[in-house]
Amino acid sequence: MIYKIIGASLLLICAACTSCAVIISEKKHIEQLLGFISLIGFIESQISNFNLPIPEILKKTDRKILSDCGLGAGEEDSLFSLHERKDLLLDEKEKKVVFEFADSLGRSYRDGQIALCRASLSELEKLSRERKEDYPKKIRLALTLSFCAAFALIIFML
Repeated sequence: MIYKIIGASLLLICAACTSCAVIISEKKHIEQLLGFISLIGFIESQISNFNLPIPEILKKTDRKILSDCGLGAGEEDSLFSLHERKDLLLDEKEKKVVFEFADSLGRSYRDGQIALCRASLSELEKLSRERKEDYPKKIRLALTLSFCAAFALIIFML
């Protein structure tokens, strides 16, 4: 009987850990998306106010914004090679917007770059709002599925 209690406890602990992992992953996803929104907003303000070239803007970018995007210190030029990164947490729609932005950045005149920044910001903010609205649903789903699976296994075990 003690082994069944220990097994049931372990299943419940695994369910809790699985739920926490899903919740943390989703939170990091939202933080990375907000990081790219901040980065694009910063780039847009630097282009419109100071008309600086892209490499100088990226060197002036706050390290916190870069780390939120998943870019480390000294990796500013990796913005142009985002396609090669495997550690992005963004989904396909978000990646498409970010990749198109990164590919087109610096390839037009000032007005074109500002328009690109604003269009990318608008699209990412819309996707961010959707993701934030879905966040509570995903938390409930992760909790429900993991604990229901644990309870089902406990019932089979007894």
